[in-house]
Amino acid sequence: MEAQLTRPSIKAEQKRNSAILFPLVQYFTKIPDSIAG
Repeated sequence: MEAQLTRPSIKAEQKRNSAILFPLVQYFTKIPDSIAG
């Protein structure tokens, strides 16, 4: 029962995390460019 409950929530959490992390990753990958430039 727990596995059935946690599996969709994990998928939703990964989707939410990627939505947050993707802009952060792009932001942090631009920082070394601005420092180097």
